[in-house]
Amino acid sequence: MPVSIASASPANTGMLGFGHAICTALHVAALYFGAAYLLITIPAHLIYIAVALAKQDRARRVQIHR
Repeated sequence: MPVSIASASPANTGMLGFGHAICTALHVAALYFGAAYLLITIPAHLIYIAVALAKQDRARRVQIHR
């Protein structure tokens, strides 16, 4: 499931992109220091994506109820 930032506010859009950039840098560092570190960075990135999606869904529900 791709993370869509279309419905995110402009402030959150920058933070989502920054978070993905950090995760990508950590993936590259994990490859440099040993592929075993990917066992840490990949689940961390998946958790980050799940939290980001939950925040988007919560924000969307708040907008609908207003």
